Amino acid sequence: MSEIKSEVEPGKPQLIHARSLQAWFCSWRGQHAESERLWRLCLADNIRIHYEAHVDTLIYQSNITTALIAQAKYADAEELLDRTIPVRISLRGKDHPDIIQSRQILAVVYHKQGKYRKAEELNREILKTADRIQGSEHPDTLIIVNNLSTLLRELGRFSEAEAMQWRLLASRERQHGSEHDQVVISRINLATTLEKLGKYSVAEEQNRLALSAQKKLWADDNHPTTLNIENSLGLVLLRQEKYDEAEPVLRKVLKSRREVLGMEHLQTLISQNNLAGLLMKQKKFWESASLLRETIHTARKSNNGKENAFILRMMNSLSEVMRQGATEVPETERQIVFQEALALQRTALAGRIRIFGEDNPDVFTSQYNLAHLLHDMGQCIDGRKLYEKAVEGLVRRLGKKHPVTIECEENFAVCENHG
Repeated sequence: MSEIKSEVEPGKPQLIHARSLQAWFCSWRGQHAESERLWRLCLADNIRIHYEAHVDTLIYQSNITTALIAQAKYADAEELLDRTIPVRISLRGKDHPDIIQSRQILAVVYHKQGKYRKAEELNREILKTADRIQGSEHPDTLIIVNNLSTLLRELGRFSEAEAMQWRLLASRERQHGSEHDQVVISRINLATTLEKLGKYSVAEEQNRLALSAQKKLWADDNHPTTLNIENSLGLVLLRQEKYDEAEPVLRKVLKSRREVLGMEHLQTLISQNNLAGLLMKQKKFWESASLLRETIHTARKSNNGKENAFILRMMNSLSEVMRQGATEVPETERQIVFQEALALQRTALAGRIRIFGEDNPDVFTSQYNLAHLLHDMGQCIDGRKLYEKAVEGLVRRLGKKHPVTIECEENFAVCENHG
């Protein structure tokens, strides 16, 4: 990171104060690059007037870190935190609340850079300290609980995330009551994890509680949080095969997001993907495939032609739609449909391994779908090998009672019998 030279003569701290006010104003307006520049000037001037470990120096370094994170300059933020946290510890001790907060920010920076192991280790360490020093229900402690649960959920460790989220929800509900925005958000996140674990009825209950509270907080039916809850509820209803209940909910969310957010917004694309999933379950395969193709095209365009986790999920979905829909086309055309589905699924699997690593539920789901496709194409030997990997991974990561695990094992048994 480049250093900015001081422009203030020693003994003129009032100029630093004026510049710091300007930096705060820029930050408030979202002008984070300019805010960073001004904070660096304040830092350089303060070091000239005072010294490296002066309290104001630490404040300016903290403000620079905030500006860096706002610009997604996570490597620079990590470097600055690595330099400043030891100084803070030497002044205040490792258990001081400011140190806990600084290390919590460092854990977030690790997370943002995909350094998941370091993020988890640091979060667990500071959570122990925060529980002991600040108490298990202190707001800063609950931020760490939330961050750790989010990390675990992203890593596909849903059972561990669930335990953290129940703790967070109970604490926030005790503090704020059931009709509070933080409680609503906690319920939404918990419901999402419960859905991933196949606990659909409990997820539905949490979504309905969240939706009821949200509508009391906000009368606007198109409020983003309201739409998020309805989207989650629609998915849970879909998972429970309550298609007649799920369809109006998912269509309402999609219509609202198109009107409020626009056709290319990520949340709109997610809604299109979810509706396509419902159409597939209703055996409206080609309507589903058309919607997925449109969504993939728009998502790629928005992502400069590159693939990300969401696009790979849609490719996985489109492949599965085509596999199931192949039974409805003439036999002479079936292999063409299968080959396109195969190319999509192989791309989705390779991409998910690249992004998540091999030990991830989404990877095992792709392996299962690819195995099922190969079996339908008559390539039983290759399908059997993938089924074995998928079953082992799904049992280990989601458990034997998860609906996807059960479905995978049942289809593996069919493959074995017809091998």
